[in-house]
Amino acid sequence: MSMHKDKNVEIGDIVLHEGKEKMVIPGEEGLICLIDLHSFKKFITNDNILDSKVDEGEIRLLIKHKDIVIRSIKDFE
Repeated sequence: MSMHKDKNVEIGDIVLHEGKEKMVIPGEEGLICLIDLHSFKKFITNDNILDSKVDEGEIRLLIKHKDIVIRSIKDFE
């Protein structure tokens, strides 16, 4: 996936695409999906198209997957 201009986009990252927050997830047969975090609609793409959209600024990295922390509600009790 894109490694250009320090905009490395990988599976699990949160990106901005068409003004909406989307998560990069694996798709079928080597494709990549961007799933809208509000409507859960999928945008299907591939590595080359994703890379070009990142390079052109059409897709922007918001949050790296390694920075996302998911905790159980029990952690807050």
